Amino acid sequence: HSHAAPTIMGIWGPTDVDYLKLVHDQTVRALEQAGTSLRPAELWTASADSSDIDGTNVSQTDIYDGYDVDPDTPILWARDPRTHKTIGVYVNVPVHADVACVSCDNAMGADHIGVARDALGRLLGGTAVVAMGTLGRQESIVQVGRFDYSNDVGMTITDEVLRALRA
Repeated sequence: HSHAAPTIMGIWGPTDVDYLKLVHDQTVRALEQAGTSLRPAELWTASADSSDIDGTNVSQTDIYDGYDVDPDTPILWARDPRTHKTIGVYVNVPVHADVACVSCDNAMGADHIGVARDALGRLLGGTAVVAMGTLGRQESIVQVGRFDYSNDVGMTITDEVLRALRA
């Protein structure tokens, strides 16, 4: 989930049924489109280190003291076997998406995940998918702040991913 987007699970309040249907329909459409545009790819893997954006570096109320955090950010990179251009990249960031605060800026967005997705898509080409795969309380260095902070965290993720892909 994100603190800067409507809930689709109902945890933080009622789910907007029209919005849920929109998410469903767009997901189905994306899967259908992906299925009709299959092509050969070479798959590369890498792992970035997200410890620079993990909240254990600062005092946070939600970080569980004494628990190790997992800084591993797995990356799957699909490239055209002939041209080596990016077809797509999948990144799984282990840090909670609660940097942006919808009530702070009166706007909704995809938090640091969306910033990293957009930047990776622009820089690498192809389709970028960035997920938030944290279990427990792996919080970011900023919790529920302005969208500017979301940009900073997202660009740090982007830099980490690009560094890992170069290696």
